[in-house]
Amino acid sequence: MRAGITVAVTGGLAMSTATTSTATPTASAKPASPTHTALPAAAGSAAAALGSAVTAPVIVLPTASVPKLRMGSRGSSVRRVQRIVGVYADGVFGPRTHRAVKRFQGRKGLYRDGIVGPRTARAMGLTYRSRASSSASRSSSRSSSSIVYHARRNLGARYRYAGSTYSRGFDCSGYVYRVFRNAGVRIPRTAAAMDRRARRVSYPRPGDLVFYNYPATHVGIYAGGGKMYDSGRSTRGTTLRRLFPGRVHYGRIG
Repeated sequence: MRAGITVAVTGGLAMSTATTSTATPTASAKPASPTHTALPAAAGSAAAALGSAVTAPVIVLPTASVPKLRMGSRGSSVRRVQRIVGVYADGVFGPRTHRAVKRFQGRKGLYRDGIVGPRTARAMGLTYRSRASSSASRSSSRSSSSIVYHARRNLGARYRYAGSTYSRGFDCSGYVYRVFRNAGVRIPRTAAAMDRRARRVSYPRPGDLVFYNYPATHVGIYAGGGKMYDSGRSTRGTTLRRLFPGRVHYGRIG
């Protein structure tokens, strides 16, 4: 009897099959008992090496952020929680959602109050967003809108070196200073001092500051779409125009 060993390595697993060729059986021949064939050492090493090289892909999912949720809450954050606790996602935190959250808290060993606070949110794989951070975000958005609004209102004023009023005219920093003061935001008077006060950002949003050179020798207000409000031309005064080439960087107040 001749035995052949075939080794296949697939996905880190080694499989062996034994093929046997025998002569024509005779009456006195006894059936062979099954035997287990050991893998050669080289085949085992190859399988182990391949198994260590094949790994499952790692998928990183974004973590959702939710505020405190309780009876009466509504919106997309409620729908997200409802899907996690296994109830119909209608976006309304009613009695059914309240009971489902309490069951979830019980399974996780949490206090069963039916409120999605910091600990419950973490157990659900969510990021808890406090009321203070939500209010700060809304306040920042309102401030940016107010700055852009006042920047538009002060367009058309003439250019005047060291000027900081609409009637007398503006220079670049005087215009920015007046716009921010009208929006209720206190900032320094000169471009260089504004640059030192601002927090550097890579991707500006409307209402951010546009600085040229280090230290800053010119400043404007970013309007979006690659444009800015500024007072930099003695012949045109305060205008909305495209950013011009130069050593530009951006800053955010607040």
